[in-house]
Amino acid sequence: MLPTTQRILAAGSARRRPPLGVRAARALVLAVVATLLGAGAANAQLSAEAIDDLASGNAAVAAALEMDRSTPAGQMRAAVTLLDLGEPAVAGTVLAELVQTDLSTEQRAALVREFGAARFLELIRLDRPGVQSNFTGARQFAQSCLDAAAQMASDPQRIARMIAELQSDDVVTRDAARVDLQGSGDAAIQGLFAALAGAGEEPAKRAAILNTLAGMRPGLDQPLIAALAGGEGQFRRDLAELAMQENISPAALWLAALSAAEPPTPAGATVRAMIAARGMAPSTPTQVAAEVRKRLADVQAGVPGVTLDAEDMAEWWSWNQAEKQLTSTRVALPVLQVLAGARLLDAAEAAGPLPVDLARQAVSYRLQRAFELDQPPSEETVAQLEQMSTGDLSTMLAESVVQQHFEAAWRLAKQLGRRGDFAALVTSDGRPSPLAAAVASPNRKLRFAALEAVIAIKPQQSFAGASYVPQALWQFAAGGGQPTAVAASSRVGVASNWAGQLRAAGFDATPVQNGLDAIRVAADPSVAGRLGLIALDSDLGSPEVGDLIYQLRTYPALQHVPVAVLSSIYRLPDAERWAEADPATLAIIRPRDAAGLQAVVDKTADLPVASLPEEQLRNAQAAQALAWIGELLAAGRPFDELARDANVAARLLLTSNLTKPSLAVLQQVGTHDAQTALVEAASNRSLPIETRQAAAAAFAANVAAHGLHLTRGQELQQFDRYNASETADPQTQKVLGQLLDVIEGK
Repeated sequence: MLPTTQRILAAGSARRRPPLGVRAARALVLAVVATLLGAGAANAQLSAEAIDDLASGNAAVAAALEMDRSTPAGQMRAAVTLLDLGEPAVAGTVLAELVQTDLSTEQRAALVREFGAARFLELIRLDRPGVQSNFTGARQFAQSCLDAAAQMASDPQRIARMIAELQSDDVVTRDAARVDLQGSGDAAIQGLFAALAGAGEEPAKRAAILNTLAGMRPGLDQPLIAALAGGEGQFRRDLAELAMQENISPAALWLAALSAAEPPTPAGATVRAMIAARGMAPSTPTQVAAEVRKRLADVQAGVPGVTLDAEDMAEWWSWNQAEKQLTSTRVALPVLQVLAGARLLDAAEAAGPLPVDLARQAVSYRLQRAFELDQPPSEETVAQLEQMSTGDLSTMLAESVVQQHFEAAWRLAKQLGRRGDFAALVTSDGRPSPLAAAVASPNRKLRFAALEAVIAIKPQQSFAGASYVPQALWQFAAGGGQPTAVAASSRVGVASNWAGQLRAAGFDATPVQNGLDAIRVAADPSVAGRLGLIALDSDLGSPEVGDLIYQLRTYPALQHVPVAVLSSIYRLPDAERWAEADPATLAIIRPRDAAGLQAVVDKTADLPVASLPEEQLRNAQAAQALAWIGELLAAGRPFDELARDANVAARLLLTSNLTKPSLAVLQQVGTHDAQTALVEAASNRSLPIETRQAAAAAFAANVAAHGLHLTRGQELQQFDRYNASETADPQTQKVLGQLLDVIEGK
């Protein structure tokens, strides 16, 4: 027999061993060193003589070294055995043989299947970066094995081959295929489900697949629920039977729903028979509906039984019956709540016709689900919307907003607008209706849809919440163009410097010196509609920044605007506390230069809030809002506050694509400011002559309707302008002459 040293190192020659007493002493010394060094023993470099002596003094180590290491599996088995015996130094020496072997992908994957991923993770931990030891190289080797196993486990051809082998005439082949599939995880489950759906009337094949799936829990549970929810016919019947046989409790609700349906489906009939065999009665639709209500409440508080990963994401499974395909997607918790809630309501409907309350929730959840999955709403859901009364649509809108199903709420608001029914704005308790309240929603998309719906209804009288309409109109009217920002610091130079740097970053920034001015500027309709950032100095003073952020969030249009608290090092803990309480707030050390502030802007883009829409969309919304304002003013609709913020239209006169609707608005507003804006626009030689002519015509119409509101000084100024235009072009002279004619009442 070869000496132990040669078996380990595959090198060297036989030598005479020292006397037993010396060997025992050496083993004792090594054991003491290992005890003193603890985990550091793995880094000890043992000589061939030391290993030979250790084996001679320890029968268990000697037995491990006597293992057959002619194959990669044998080498790995010896190494892990030595690790279990508490001999990492010897194990590392044995492992070095394996690390230096050129293994194929299949061989590496086979090692993971045999010894488990945990063993390879242990090897990764033992090979510490930057530390030379007998385990050097184990990290790379273990990771390559794990990667190979993952690649092999998800190889569709390999999985298809193993599924075919489940029906092999050779029992060893069948058993090996079953074991390999059960160790191949999600990819194998997906392949087995597809094979089961395509098995048709082949009972032997279906039985082999189901037998394999039975050994794949708990990973099987969620895919099985997805297939029960989306599957049909024999496929669904087989999985229902499997769930009953294996007592898969997460599928209990779907099994109850299938058993309650009348007339029973093939799956429902199977479940009923198996329930009856256990001496129990099937569930009723009422019982299923009650359970769904309870679970919906749990889902709205956070999906029970779901574990989120480090990125707060979870896996969601779905079955496509048309394509016979099982898929999984990683989704955030809010999306998971929508998908899980919609599936619960699907289960309730599978049991029988939905009660009224669940029917409303089903439409809301399904509309939101379609959005989250980037799919159009089903024809059935759209038909249900069209058949619902205005009252039901309003109730659904309120429920959708509470549940933050804003896409569903958007579609409901659009539907109410198409109805044109004033009942959508009427309430019996004096509170704003759900549609009117949505005009003040912090969600910009819903706010615009609700505003559009109110305009489409064309109310002829006031209603609760009517004051929201002018506010929203002017916010959207002012929302076009360059994004705005507010820079607040009690030090004038700092606020001005930040504002300048924000302008360089693409913002129309306004510096302020206190918190109250920050609120006033941010809430101004001419700013709020396009506000992209609020930068607050941590040392701003009273009110304290935390309270200031709270006050800002009381304005619906400001609830989702990113706030950056630019903090001193001393107040950083306070800033972080404020940011922790508000998801749209970032706490960060004060930047030193423009590049630093640009980095702050970039970081706010990662906050979990909806970003300011693209300028093209905001410009389109601004033009539409101005057109609505003009129409409402001309028609005398019941919005008394509409003319109050007409100065916004004066600012928008200089925005080319908003000039025409701005003139139409100013023409209708009989105020000094409106007439001043029109006269200034008509007299401004830097504007195109067509714009000046339109402004002069709008001024004439305004004065004709509301009388002249210019001051005597402004009238004299227009005479001076006309007299100074002697050398101007004839068109300019004509426009200035028209203005004087209106002023003089000609």
